[in-house]
Order: sequence, then structure tokens, then C-alpha cells
Amino acid sequence: MTVTAYSPDGYTIEEGIIDTDFKVKINEDLVPINIPGFFFVNDSSQSHPEDGNYLSTTSHEKLKTIVQDYQSLAEINKIPYITLNSEAASLSWGGVYDICHDRDCYKKVNRVRVSTGRHPWTPPHSGHRTGNAIDLSLSVFKNQPSAENLKTPLDIAIIINTLNNPYQSGEDPDTLSADHWHVYLDR
Repeated sequence: MTVTAYSPDGYTIEEGIIDTDFKVKINEDLVPINIPGFFFVNDSSQSHPEDGNYLSTTSHEKLKTIVQDYQSLAEINKIPYITLNSEAASLSWGGVYDICHDRDCYKKVNRVRVSTGRHPWTPPHSGHRTGNAIDLSLSVFKNQPSAENLKTPLDIAIIINTLNNPYQSGEDPDTLSADHWHVYLDR
């Protein structure tokens, strides 16, 4: 952050750059995920810190219903129920994980700003900010016989319990290469 101090008559007294972190609570309504049949994977990497398992109370209730409906649909269809998991919801104070500070997103090469390959806070990950989005891991379905059939009850449970178009494009059931589904539980 650049800070400029002015005297009462409008002249610049001092100008400089301050490198600091500010913590601002985004949502007062965030609760840790605690749902039977659902496992939150603590990822100690920088992109998903360990306290990233929070949702708004409304989204937490929707996720709980999704998990229960998924279990019921799997049982009705005689499909093995697989414990669901996630590595990404919201931070305890709100916010996103994979936001990089400007200094981490870009570097100067011969006085020119060049991307480091990391991206600043942009959609779809900005949806995690208020605790209304979650990344559901698909790794639990890996190496399962008929993996696509096992995902169908989950997809149905998500659709009947969320808003229209609950998925982020490219991180949805139509993207066969996706390693997770980015689900908007509430908007």
C-alpha cells in the first residue's frame, strides 16, 4: 500500500510504501464445517490454509442436506456411498485462499511487470469470500468402478438443494477432467 501524508496546506510531507497485512472480517456468520459423512481435508499449502473450512450458516445447512440426500440417493440406487471431502470453503474471517499479494503475482524484469503465473483474487475463487461456495473433491471417486455413475447422486443432491446453475463453468460435472466441483451453495 502506498501512503502519502499531506500537511494542512496540501503539500506532500512524506510518501512511502507500507508492506503490511490487514485482517478484515468479511462475514460474521461463518461456522466451521462439521457434518457427518463429510470430511474436510486440511491442506497446509499456501493456497488452502488450515483454517479454510468455514461456511455461512445457510450454506452449512445446505451442504448438510446435500450430504444427507447424496447418502439417501446412493442407498436407493444401490450405489456405494463414498464419504465426500473438500479442501476449500472460506477462511475463518471470510476471504479466499489463493489470493496473492500484488508482489507475489508479478515481478519486475528489466523494469517491466511480468506475471509470476499466480493469479490475484478473481472468479471463480472469489466466490469463497463470504462462505457461500465450496470445492467438492472428486478424488474420492478416483479408481472406483463406474466412477461417473457414482457421481450422479451427488450431482442430483446438489441441484435439488441449491440455486439454478450451482456450478462454476470448467469445474462442473460436464468437465470430465475436473478434479473438483466448485459449488455455489448460496449467492
